[in-house]
Amino acid sequence: MKKVLLFSALAIAISSSLIGCGGKSPEQHIESAQQYIQLKDDAAAVIELKSAIQQAPDNAEARVLLGRIYLKIGEGVAADKELTRALKNGAKLTEIAVDLARAAYLSGVSPSVSLNVDIADASNSNEFIKFYALLTRFDNGELNNLATEFAAFSQETKNDATKNAANAVLSLLNQQNAKAISDLQQINADSPIYWDSQLLLAKAQLTDGLFQEAITTLKGYVAIATSANFAKLMLAETYVRNNQTADAEPILSGLLTLYPDQPLANYLTAVIAYENKDFVKAKERAEKALNNGFTVPNVRILAALAALQQNLNAQALAHLRMIKDQLKQYPSVEKTYAFLELQQGNIADGTNLLTASPAGNEDLAILTTASFELLKRGASEQAAQVVQHLEKNVDKNVENLATLSMLKMGLGQVTEGTNLLEQAVQLDPSVDKHQLALAMSYLNNNEADKAQAIADSL
Repeated sequence: MKKVLLFSALAIAISSSLIGCGGKSPEQHIESAQQYIQLKDDAAAVIELKSAIQQAPDNAEARVLLGRIYLKIGEGVAADKELTRALKNGAKLTEIAVDLARAAYLSGVSPSVSLNVDIADASNSNEFIKFYALLTRFDNGELNNLATEFAAFSQETKNDATKNAANAVLSLLNQQNAKAISDLQQINADSPIYWDSQLLLAKAQLTDGLFQEAITTLKGYVAIATSANFAKLMLAETYVRNNQTADAEPILSGLLTLYPDQPLANYLTAVIAYENKDFVKAKERAEKALNNGFTVPNVRILAALAALQQNLNAQALAHLRMIKDQLKQYPSVEKTYAFLELQQGNIADGTNLLTASPAGNEDLAILTTASFELLKRGASEQAAQVVQHLEKNVDKNVENLATLSMLKMGLGQVTEGTNLLEQAVQLDPSVDKHQLALAMSYLNNNEADKAQAIADSL
């Protein structure tokens, strides 16, 4: 028994000795973390600070430092948790009020009014907190009276950065994007709101169609805020809008690994898949975006077009019926919808839609197909209506005249069809197929001499 006790005591002594020699105190972990922060090694600093907090959960300094790292890398919720705990553990509100306000903003919620308590003497703190409260409303689309409040704030604030940012938001609200960009570019990098102003700058650049500039701004942001997935999503969207899909794909893949149901990431992936002619994937991703609440018309249109490419016409029609009242903004898609309705036997509705809006050369193929569909269904009157609408709208070039001629003849309007074909041949006699078609028309009309003349000229 004594031998056992002796070995146990020895083990405890050795263990204590090893801890004393090799382990770090919370203060040493914090010191190491500060060194890593200076070296811009945030990952190593986080490990040190978590070690300090594990040993001393009430250490406010460690939690403040950890919260600020989370702020830097864009993890607002985690930052708020650490900073709130630091406040309870003795951190001074005057020192971390702006950090708490920014953590709330990055989390998508307005800073608490309690942050303004007892910090009247802290320089600029209240102004930054008020700014983040207003900016949260702007980001969340809560625009009621917002312009008036931003204007008042711009007049009251004494801080150059918040004044410039407030003026920029006012410019964005008034669709003065160039002025907003100019104001935001004047904010210094050492300002507490600098990185958030960079996101505003990217939005202004995107609104102004400055895609390459927005890409540069967003790349700078995500290089620092490595966990800011919303900014990564903005960057991916900008790449897609700028036709840089190869750059967008790895970002979207990473986001969907973390958040498989993220609707915008699914939609952007669907856009890329459609461009790559992977219509199965395009349809699946677009429908996943729809199922997760992203129901703007573009998503349904993409799902419908991807379904059409797979000959899933009934599914395409179902998607387009959901937004039929919004399709006037998309004339070519509306004509596709009308044709699908024709296929389902809804002849009157389909014909009215096809002839209600102006037709362009780009509509020639679908209106031609629609007229044949109507003829197949015995709706010759509606087919004639579509052809007449087409004839009034499209350019009278060689190919269009030949197509109109074919449609007229299909309607039994042989004389009109022949006249149109004669015009096509007159415009360009070198197209043999049109010459032969005209010769055949002459033969059918018992005008053998005209047919012979064409044969002799070939």
